[in-house]
Amino acid sequence: ALKKYLKYPNVLAGMVGNEVMNDEKAWKAAPCVRAYARDLKLYMARMVEEGVLERTLPLMYAGQDSSMIGGADTDPNEVMKLTVDYLSCVEYGKSVVVVDSEEDVDVGSVSKQVALRASGSAGGGSWNFEDHKFGESPIDIFGLNVESWCSSTQTFEYNSDGTIGTYYSLWKALKKSSVPIIFSEMGCPHSHFDRDDLERKTKEGTRDWKQVEVVSRDMADSWSGFVAYTYDGPEDFVMFKGGPWDGQHVLEPTKDFENFRKELAKVTLLEDGAEEAGIRNDYSSVDSKFLPRQCSDVESELMGLGVRLFNDDEIRSYAMTEDSHYFRRTGNLFWIMVFILVGGFTLVMRRNRRARKIGYESVPSHGNDGYPMMAGVA
Repeated sequence: ALKKYLKYPNVLAGMVGNEVMNDEKAWKAAPCVRAYARDLKLYMARMVEEGVLERTLPLMYAGQDSSMIGGADTDPNEVMKLTVDYLSCVEYGKSVVVVDSEEDVDVGSVSKQVALRASGSAGGGSWNFEDHKFGESPIDIFGLNVESWCSSTQTFEYNSDGTIGTYYSLWKALKKSSVPIIFSEMGCPHSHFDRDDLERKTKEGTRDWKQVEVVSRDMADSWSGFVAYTYDGPEDFVMFKGGPWDGQHVLEPTKDFENFRKELAKVTLLEDGAEEAGIRNDYSSVDSKFLPRQCSDVESELMGLGVRLFNDDEIRSYAMTEDSHYFRRTGNLFWIMVFILVGGFTLVMRRNRRARKIGYESVPSHGNDGYPMMAGVA
């Protein structure tokens, strides 16, 4: 699958999990998500090194903004922050390269710098599986599926009912994350948009997409983008009609899409208008708050919320070197040949022994009187 998708330049990232850890019971699968991402990274790096792949694929996990652990009193935004921290954490001191504090590095490359393959592989040389087994940040992007912004009167700071804005709360909770954050599914269900505002509500539930400018400007210091939900899919979210999409013919845009395109047109590139918008985007040097957290610290916090996880380092990796594959293939072949030879030799020996035994029993022996007599069986 990777070979097929990576040949297309518009494939930006791959999903390693979508809304897996939604409650305390489901959190037991979290180490498996980390191990899966780890194996994919090891495999892709090896394939690039061997020239099978031209590039690696950034890996993303998408979480649900209403995930709950630790009881009703736990802030969902705190849970979301811990989810990001857990999936991006590292154990410093194990096969991990930490950015030199004396070197100025753009924060956009911090995750890549921290996740560099250790023991010299980044600069070439032999591949040692054990050197690369642990220590990297498993995910490169964290996505958040959010179905809020369901009112024409909502703002960045406040929801329509006067409570603290959903987008503001998420921005505040995740602004110091070590990996890029995006809305992987952004858009309120049509049936919910302005449903309590009879003057603004439309029959189709057409969304205004005012949050596009909010994400692109107010949240731009720490948020990296969004995916509008959706071109085709669940009827309560579609922006085009004439589906389901057959993969060839373009669907017909609706008023919902036209509103989305209108809001996109308002957004200027950050380098053109960041200063006027009051956006601070000065990341000329690395700050420790943008580096991945220590896994043991994150796991301790999760334990305080009732989530006990086994160490994903203990999960056997299936990403092996070519030498390992060769050893397995030749090793298995060797033992098969040994089994065949031993089995064949044993069968031949048994047949020879049986033949000698039968021959011994059937050979006539002549007594003193000249008449043959049968030998007794010992």
